[in-house]
Amino acid sequence: MDTPENNLTLPLDEENNLQDTPQPAVDYTEENIRHLDDMEQYQNKGVNALLLSDLIPVYQQLGFEYAESNVELELNGKVQAQWDYFKTEQHKRRRAFVKEIAPAT
Repeated sequence: MDTPENNLTLPLDEENNLQDTPQPAVDYTEENIRHLDDMEQYQNKGVNALLLSDLIPVYQQLGFEYAESNVELELNGKVQAQWDYFKTEQHKRRRAFVKEIAPAT
């Protein structure tokens, strides 16, 4: 359970914009990066590494110490390898199994 000392308070102005904080070099709006992983011209080019190298210093200056990733395929070596340079802890696992059901006779 979150306690007040674990919560991070961000410096927001009246319009809920971050104030007096470092900004990333790129405008990372949903529209800008929504289908980045689907665009073949960007695959295997290190785009994820560029995103991380630009955003992580901003997050650190804002006081973030931990991050949570989204669902990742357990056997996708490329996705797993991007976390090699971080102290990681696997605390969740989601798996799907297929079971053939025999037709009723």
